[in-house]
Amino acid sequence: MSLWPSRLPPAVAQSGNMAAATSSPSVISDARGHQRRRLIRLALLALCVGVGAGLIVGRTQTAPAGSRTAIPARHVSPAAVLAQAPDMGVACRLGVCDWVGLAIWLRQPAVAVTARIAGRPMRLVITNAYPRSGARATFVGYLRPYRLVTNAHLDVGSGPTSWATSLGQAPTPAVQLSIRYRNGRTLTTRVKVPLQPGWS
Repeated sequence: MSLWPSRLPPAVAQSGNMAAATSSPSVISDARGHQRRRLIRLALLALCVGVGAGLIVGRTQTAPAGSRTAIPARHVSPAAVLAQAPDMGVACRLGVCDWVGLAIWLRQPAVAVTARIAGRPMRLVITNAYPRSGARATFVGYLRPYRLVTNAHLDVGSGPTSWATSLGQAPTPAVQLSIRYRNGRTLTTRVKVPLQPGWS
């Protein structure tokens, strides 16, 4: 004979049924909540990926050409970039002859050219006024005053006319050129240019 009753008391049976009844909706609710949170996380992840891709595409499409990574300048011989020797001389502007004029002729077209004479910077501009055979571009610039550039201390008076270039007395400063091309490449070169007594 079993000591345990074959049937549970009504109160105990009813309590067990209530626990089962109340636990089932709770489990279902937890599962649905977990699934909902998982879907939200996936949606946020997809949104972040989409926004990031859009920003990358937008920056690629709208980035200006000047924002490219700069290519290091490369030093070359004058013959590699110049179609012929530069022309430099004392220039008179507005009745005052204390300018240095410099003209260079390039083998290939360029975007910008800067020069440095005796440590002083000079910006050159492109022009068609002085064409030369074999040159693809002409750049001209002026620098003032020429005495500080050459240390020549010449008495030019109302305008220089000549000096004894045959005796090697003409100032011949070193000119450093920096030439930037359309593709972002920059070439530099260094050349000594005799300073002529008259230059227009």
